[in-house]
Amino acid sequence: AARDERLGRTIAIKTLSAASTDQVARQRLWREARAAASVNHPNICQIHEIDEEDGQLFIAMELLEGEPLAERLRQGPMSVSHAVPIGLEMLAALSALHSRGIVHRDLKPSNVFLTPHGVKLLDFGLARPEPTETMSPEIELTRTGFVMGTPRYMAPEQVMGDPVDGRGDLFAAGAILFEMLAGRPAFTGRTVGEVLHATMSEQPPALTGSPAIAAVDRVIRRALAKRPADRPPTASRRRVVLE
Repeated sequence: AARDERLGRTIAIKTLSAASTDQVARQRLWREARAAASVNHPNICQIHEIDEEDGQLFIAMELLEGEPLAERLRQGPMSVSHAVPIGLEMLAALSALHSRGIVHRDLKPSNVFLTPHGVKLLDFGLARPEPTETMSPEIELTRTGFVMGTPRYMAPEQVMGDPVDGRGDLFAAGAILFEMLAGRPAFTGRTVGEVLHATMSEQPPALTGSPAIAAVDRVIRRALAKRPADRPPTASRRRVVLE
């Protein structure tokens, strides 16, 4: 937390860790700031500026009150009446990003922040434009041999290192919605390798109970389809179905 003395407000400051001062990390922070600043939406954390002080690059952004969804999940599964509104606001944020041609690529519970006024999507460090045939390989700020993302929420195409579009974010959203309702991750394993194997070849158990849970489970099943073509084409379309 920091104080913006010119405007008399409390803000949040994000900087690079001492171990992440290389050029790739700096470019990724710039990419995060540009991606978040390019979308004006109530469910996306607002970026005020990116600047440098004594060689230290930083982002100034709105300071949020509340907790990450990851912390809320430690308390156990959520009811449909609590989980679905969070899912809808998460999808609204993704729809806004995708309409600007931006893919988040690292959607996970720790990047979904629950405030008293609704959901805020955070951390666009891996965000990038939708893949096209004319994209330059230079925009891929990763290291050769490394798959970028968080294993439990990565779509199969992301695991394989293939191009990822908005449907990859929908896969992650489906995994998060399942976890909210089931109280356990959609894809589990004792090692990263086992989690990635489950992502590629297994399906999480069906959610059972009320008709509402069964209806949401059908939405989750489609979002977690292994092939992108079998998932909803857009976050907007999936949001309508979930509503």
